[in-house]
Amino acid sequence: METEEGKVEFLRLFGYDSGRSMDIYPMKMTEITEKKSIELGDQTEASQEFVQAWDFGEFYRSIGRDVRRFSVSVGSTTYFVQGVQQKHFLGIMYLYIPRIDLPSEAISVLASELKQRGYTFIRIEPLKVFQLPEYFCVATHNRQPDHTLLLDVNASGEELLAHMHSKTRYNIRLAEKKGVRVTEESSADLFWQLNVMTVERDNFKNHNREYFEKLLQLPAVRQLVAWYEDTPIASVLLFQQGRTMYYFYGASANEYRNVMAPYLLQWQGMLLAKKLHCDTYDFWGIAETGEGQEREGVQCFHGLCWDTSHPLSGVTRFKVGFGGRVKAYPQAVDIVLQPVRYGIYTGIRKVLKKK
Repeated sequence: METEEGKVEFLRLFGYDSGRSMDIYPMKMTEITEKKSIELGDQTEASQEFVQAWDFGEFYRSIGRDVRRFSVSVGSTTYFVQGVQQKHFLGIMYLYIPRIDLPSEAISVLASELKQRGYTFIRIEPLKVFQLPEYFCVATHNRQPDHTLLLDVNASGEELLAHMHSKTRYNIRLAEKKGVRVTEESSADLFWQLNVMTVERDNFKNHNREYFEKLLQLPAVRQLVAWYEDTPIASVLLFQQGRTMYYFYGASANEYRNVMAPYLLQWQGMLLAKKLHCDTYDFWGIAETGEGQEREGVQCFHGLCWDTSHPLSGVTRFKVGFGGRVKAYPQAVDIVLQPVRYGIYTGIRKVLKKK
């Protein structure tokens, strides 16, 4: 357990006046089991990224994930934390917390409490860099995309089109000219059929059918489908969280690729975001980009350049044509609570990767 002296010293590190009463800065963590019990103060669920939304946590539970939720209070401010608990060999247990916006002092409270509950480490993907000198922290890879493209959809439709690359704009108009039409549906069967073709064609790992069935049951998820001659040829799944619309998943058929349906789907997704009073359209994942010149191993398009060996190279070219600004997320961090067990965990993981 933390001592009062330890709390005073911790608060001093963050600029609080240690001569004042500790009652002014109460710090505690409580596990949450019911949505109605959340009292967030200045923090609102709509301001969080969708992986921290309560309903997304319920979706995770429906597919078998062990979701844990906590309220962390520091002074008069309470923060909501949602993570996935994972258990491994030898009793090693950790909590994975994606896309969380917490000040360092709240993370310290979380770490202290989870250590007492027997966790080996906490893996956090922060929205902001934090400092935690009292714990050993190890940088690791993000599970969620570490770079994305954000498009402001408050502009008029004409302005949005004007800021796109000319080829992107041309492909949208070509799809319309070819007679591609877009409807809003809710069909896991339809998406799954297209998804199977996409996975086989592009050779990447993906979720099972139940994952998409459960996902489409969420009120926040919207499905758009592109049709050509009464045949569904492409579909996207969008997730609305607050005033942001996320392009979450996309799939397309092997036939009729020349009618450019995915371009029209993205355009209709942006218009849907505007209709639902969103401010931002998040393309959810691109390669790390920067300025430069096209050369061997580097591709450039619409003012951005990236490494062609990146697994998201192809989708990056597709997405950057629509415009928007690049956002980079900080690197994920393992907060080590039990150093010996953490060393065993990382050692075994390295051995398994070599096999």
